[in-house]
Amino acid sequence: MAKLLLKAPLMRTRIWMASAASVFAVSCSSGSSSDSPDAGPGHGGDGGAGSGPDAEVGETTCITADADPSGTYSLLDALGEATLELDDPDTCHREYALKTTQDLRHDKPDNPRRVKEAAGWPTARTGNHLFDALYALTLEEVRESSVDAIEDWGFNDGEPVSCGDGGCFETGRLWNYVWTRDTAYAVDLGLANMDLTRADNSLDFKISERRGGGDLQIVQDTGTGGSYPVSTDRVSWAVGAWELHNQLDGEAREAFRDRALEAIANTLEHDREVVYDPEDGLYTGEQSFLDWREQSYAEWTAENTVHIGMSKALNTNLLHLRAMEVAATFADMEGDEDAEARYAGWADDLRDAIRDEFWLEDEGMYSTFKTTTLGPAPTRRFDLLGSAFAVMFGVATDEQAASILSNYPHYGPGAPVHWPQQQQVPIYHNRGEWPFVTAYWLRAAKVADNDAVAGRMVRALVRGTALNLSNMELFDARYGSPWREDGDASGPVTNSQRQLWSVAAFLSMVHHTIFGLEAEPEGLHIQPYLTRDLRNDLFAGTDTLVLNDYPYRDGRISVVLHLPPTGGDGGSYAVDAI
Repeated sequence: MAKLLLKAPLMRTRIWMASAASVFAVSCSSGSSSDSPDAGPGHGGDGGAGSGPDAEVGETTCITADADPSGTYSLLDALGEATLELDDPDTCHREYALKTTQDLRHDKPDNPRRVKEAAGWPTARTGNHLFDALYALTLEEVRESSVDAIEDWGFNDGEPVSCGDGGCFETGRLWNYVWTRDTAYAVDLGLANMDLTRADNSLDFKISERRGGGDLQIVQDTGTGGSYPVSTDRVSWAVGAWELHNQLDGEAREAFRDRALEAIANTLEHDREVVYDPEDGLYTGEQSFLDWREQSYAEWTAENTVHIGMSKALNTNLLHLRAMEVAATFADMEGDEDAEARYAGWADDLRDAIRDEFWLEDEGMYSTFKTTTLGPAPTRRFDLLGSAFAVMFGVATDEQAASILSNYPHYGPGAPVHWPQQQQVPIYHNRGEWPFVTAYWLRAAKVADNDAVAGRMVRALVRGTALNLSNMELFDARYGSPWREDGDASGPVTNSQRQLWSVAAFLSMVHHTIFGLEAEPEGLHIQPYLTRDLRNDLFAGTDTLVLNDYPYRDGRISVVLHLPPTGGDGGSYAVDAI
């Protein structure tokens, strides 16, 4: 046992080392989470491809929660009720039977859905047995999304295409391909450490040299017809690359970093020549992910995308900023001082430009885009992903972050992905709640310590998975339903089960937010975020929350959160000791 004592009452650290597994015991107090310490760097082995849940990492950890034996077995909602049958809550690997009374989209999956926790994979023990079952369901959907080949009607005559030794992740039950932004966001949110090889292969599938060789760049494969330079959010690849890099170690990390830096740097250099506007310091191009023209742009852009190409989107510019920061950091690690200075300088300038050009003081939020050179003022429209990134990437000041979280419109179970809505347009991005964006909004709430938004987003993610027995692509934002009848505006017009970034969103809520596991270049930090409201409701039946066998590099981490008594209104807990 290694034991480290730091100045009380800020932090006490006890780390038990058992083969390749570590257990962290975290005690929370009722103070402000803004003063919470973290566990500092963790240590892994070589972290090479092939590590992950199925790697040889010793015996399964089977810590149980100090909980009310009756547990929680159901969730009641206006749309229906989700219930759970569990024969033996004390076994190390449970078998769950999940049922719902809500109508399922496409009558899928099976209802009841039976899920068995798999040996070598993480388990959650929270006293809320339904929550534990949904976590197990999500891990099963990680396995279901793990494929050896992918396919799409637009490639290879629709025939399968190998995604490399060790396989990759496909995008969803209805989407059997690998797309740049879907993959990048999913790897960033939660899939990087679930299977390092598949995450690496999935990202590698989305970079390419020119047909004649050389000039490795990120692929722009979706957007307004998948067209570059009208769509320019391929730089989203960098957020997934950053997370995977931090989950790797040793030679595997160095090899990945070399290739990632080459792809990101070449992409940034190309974009600087093609889509950068020195007049205002911003990059042109469509909003990331909000790429169905009539859903978030004027109807006439369906036939004329020129003005989308002239526009400048908040979230896409924030992704360019993040790509520059990642490139600068990678270059610094590689000892390339000139490249580090170049991209860090670009990032500083772009950060200032975003603040100057998009912030609307009277609205207390950042505009979602500037429309065109013919009318360059920022619009009074807003998007959830860009708002989250502004907070997460440190562009918003502390005061702005608090304002953004407080002022963004919320209705229905979660939050709509853009505001205001388009009239007489079917539900998809318009009037849509997307779990992966909900997860990023939850991360932003953690950064800004907005307990009201955080609690709402956790509940939105839990209810969506519970009532649909799967991590759905999206929901109608008003009612949280997988289908809403509304005449010609009915929708969502398409909606897939086990959508990859939705699967990753649930993992993000559990791993990154509640248990606070954040991978950084120097190691793993533990910075849990739990609100009093969730403690008093979702986790009222326990004094401990347990995550067993979280895979990290060549080992596994188990975390036990020791909770204060229930009670009190509002706020979040601070970490008293680790």
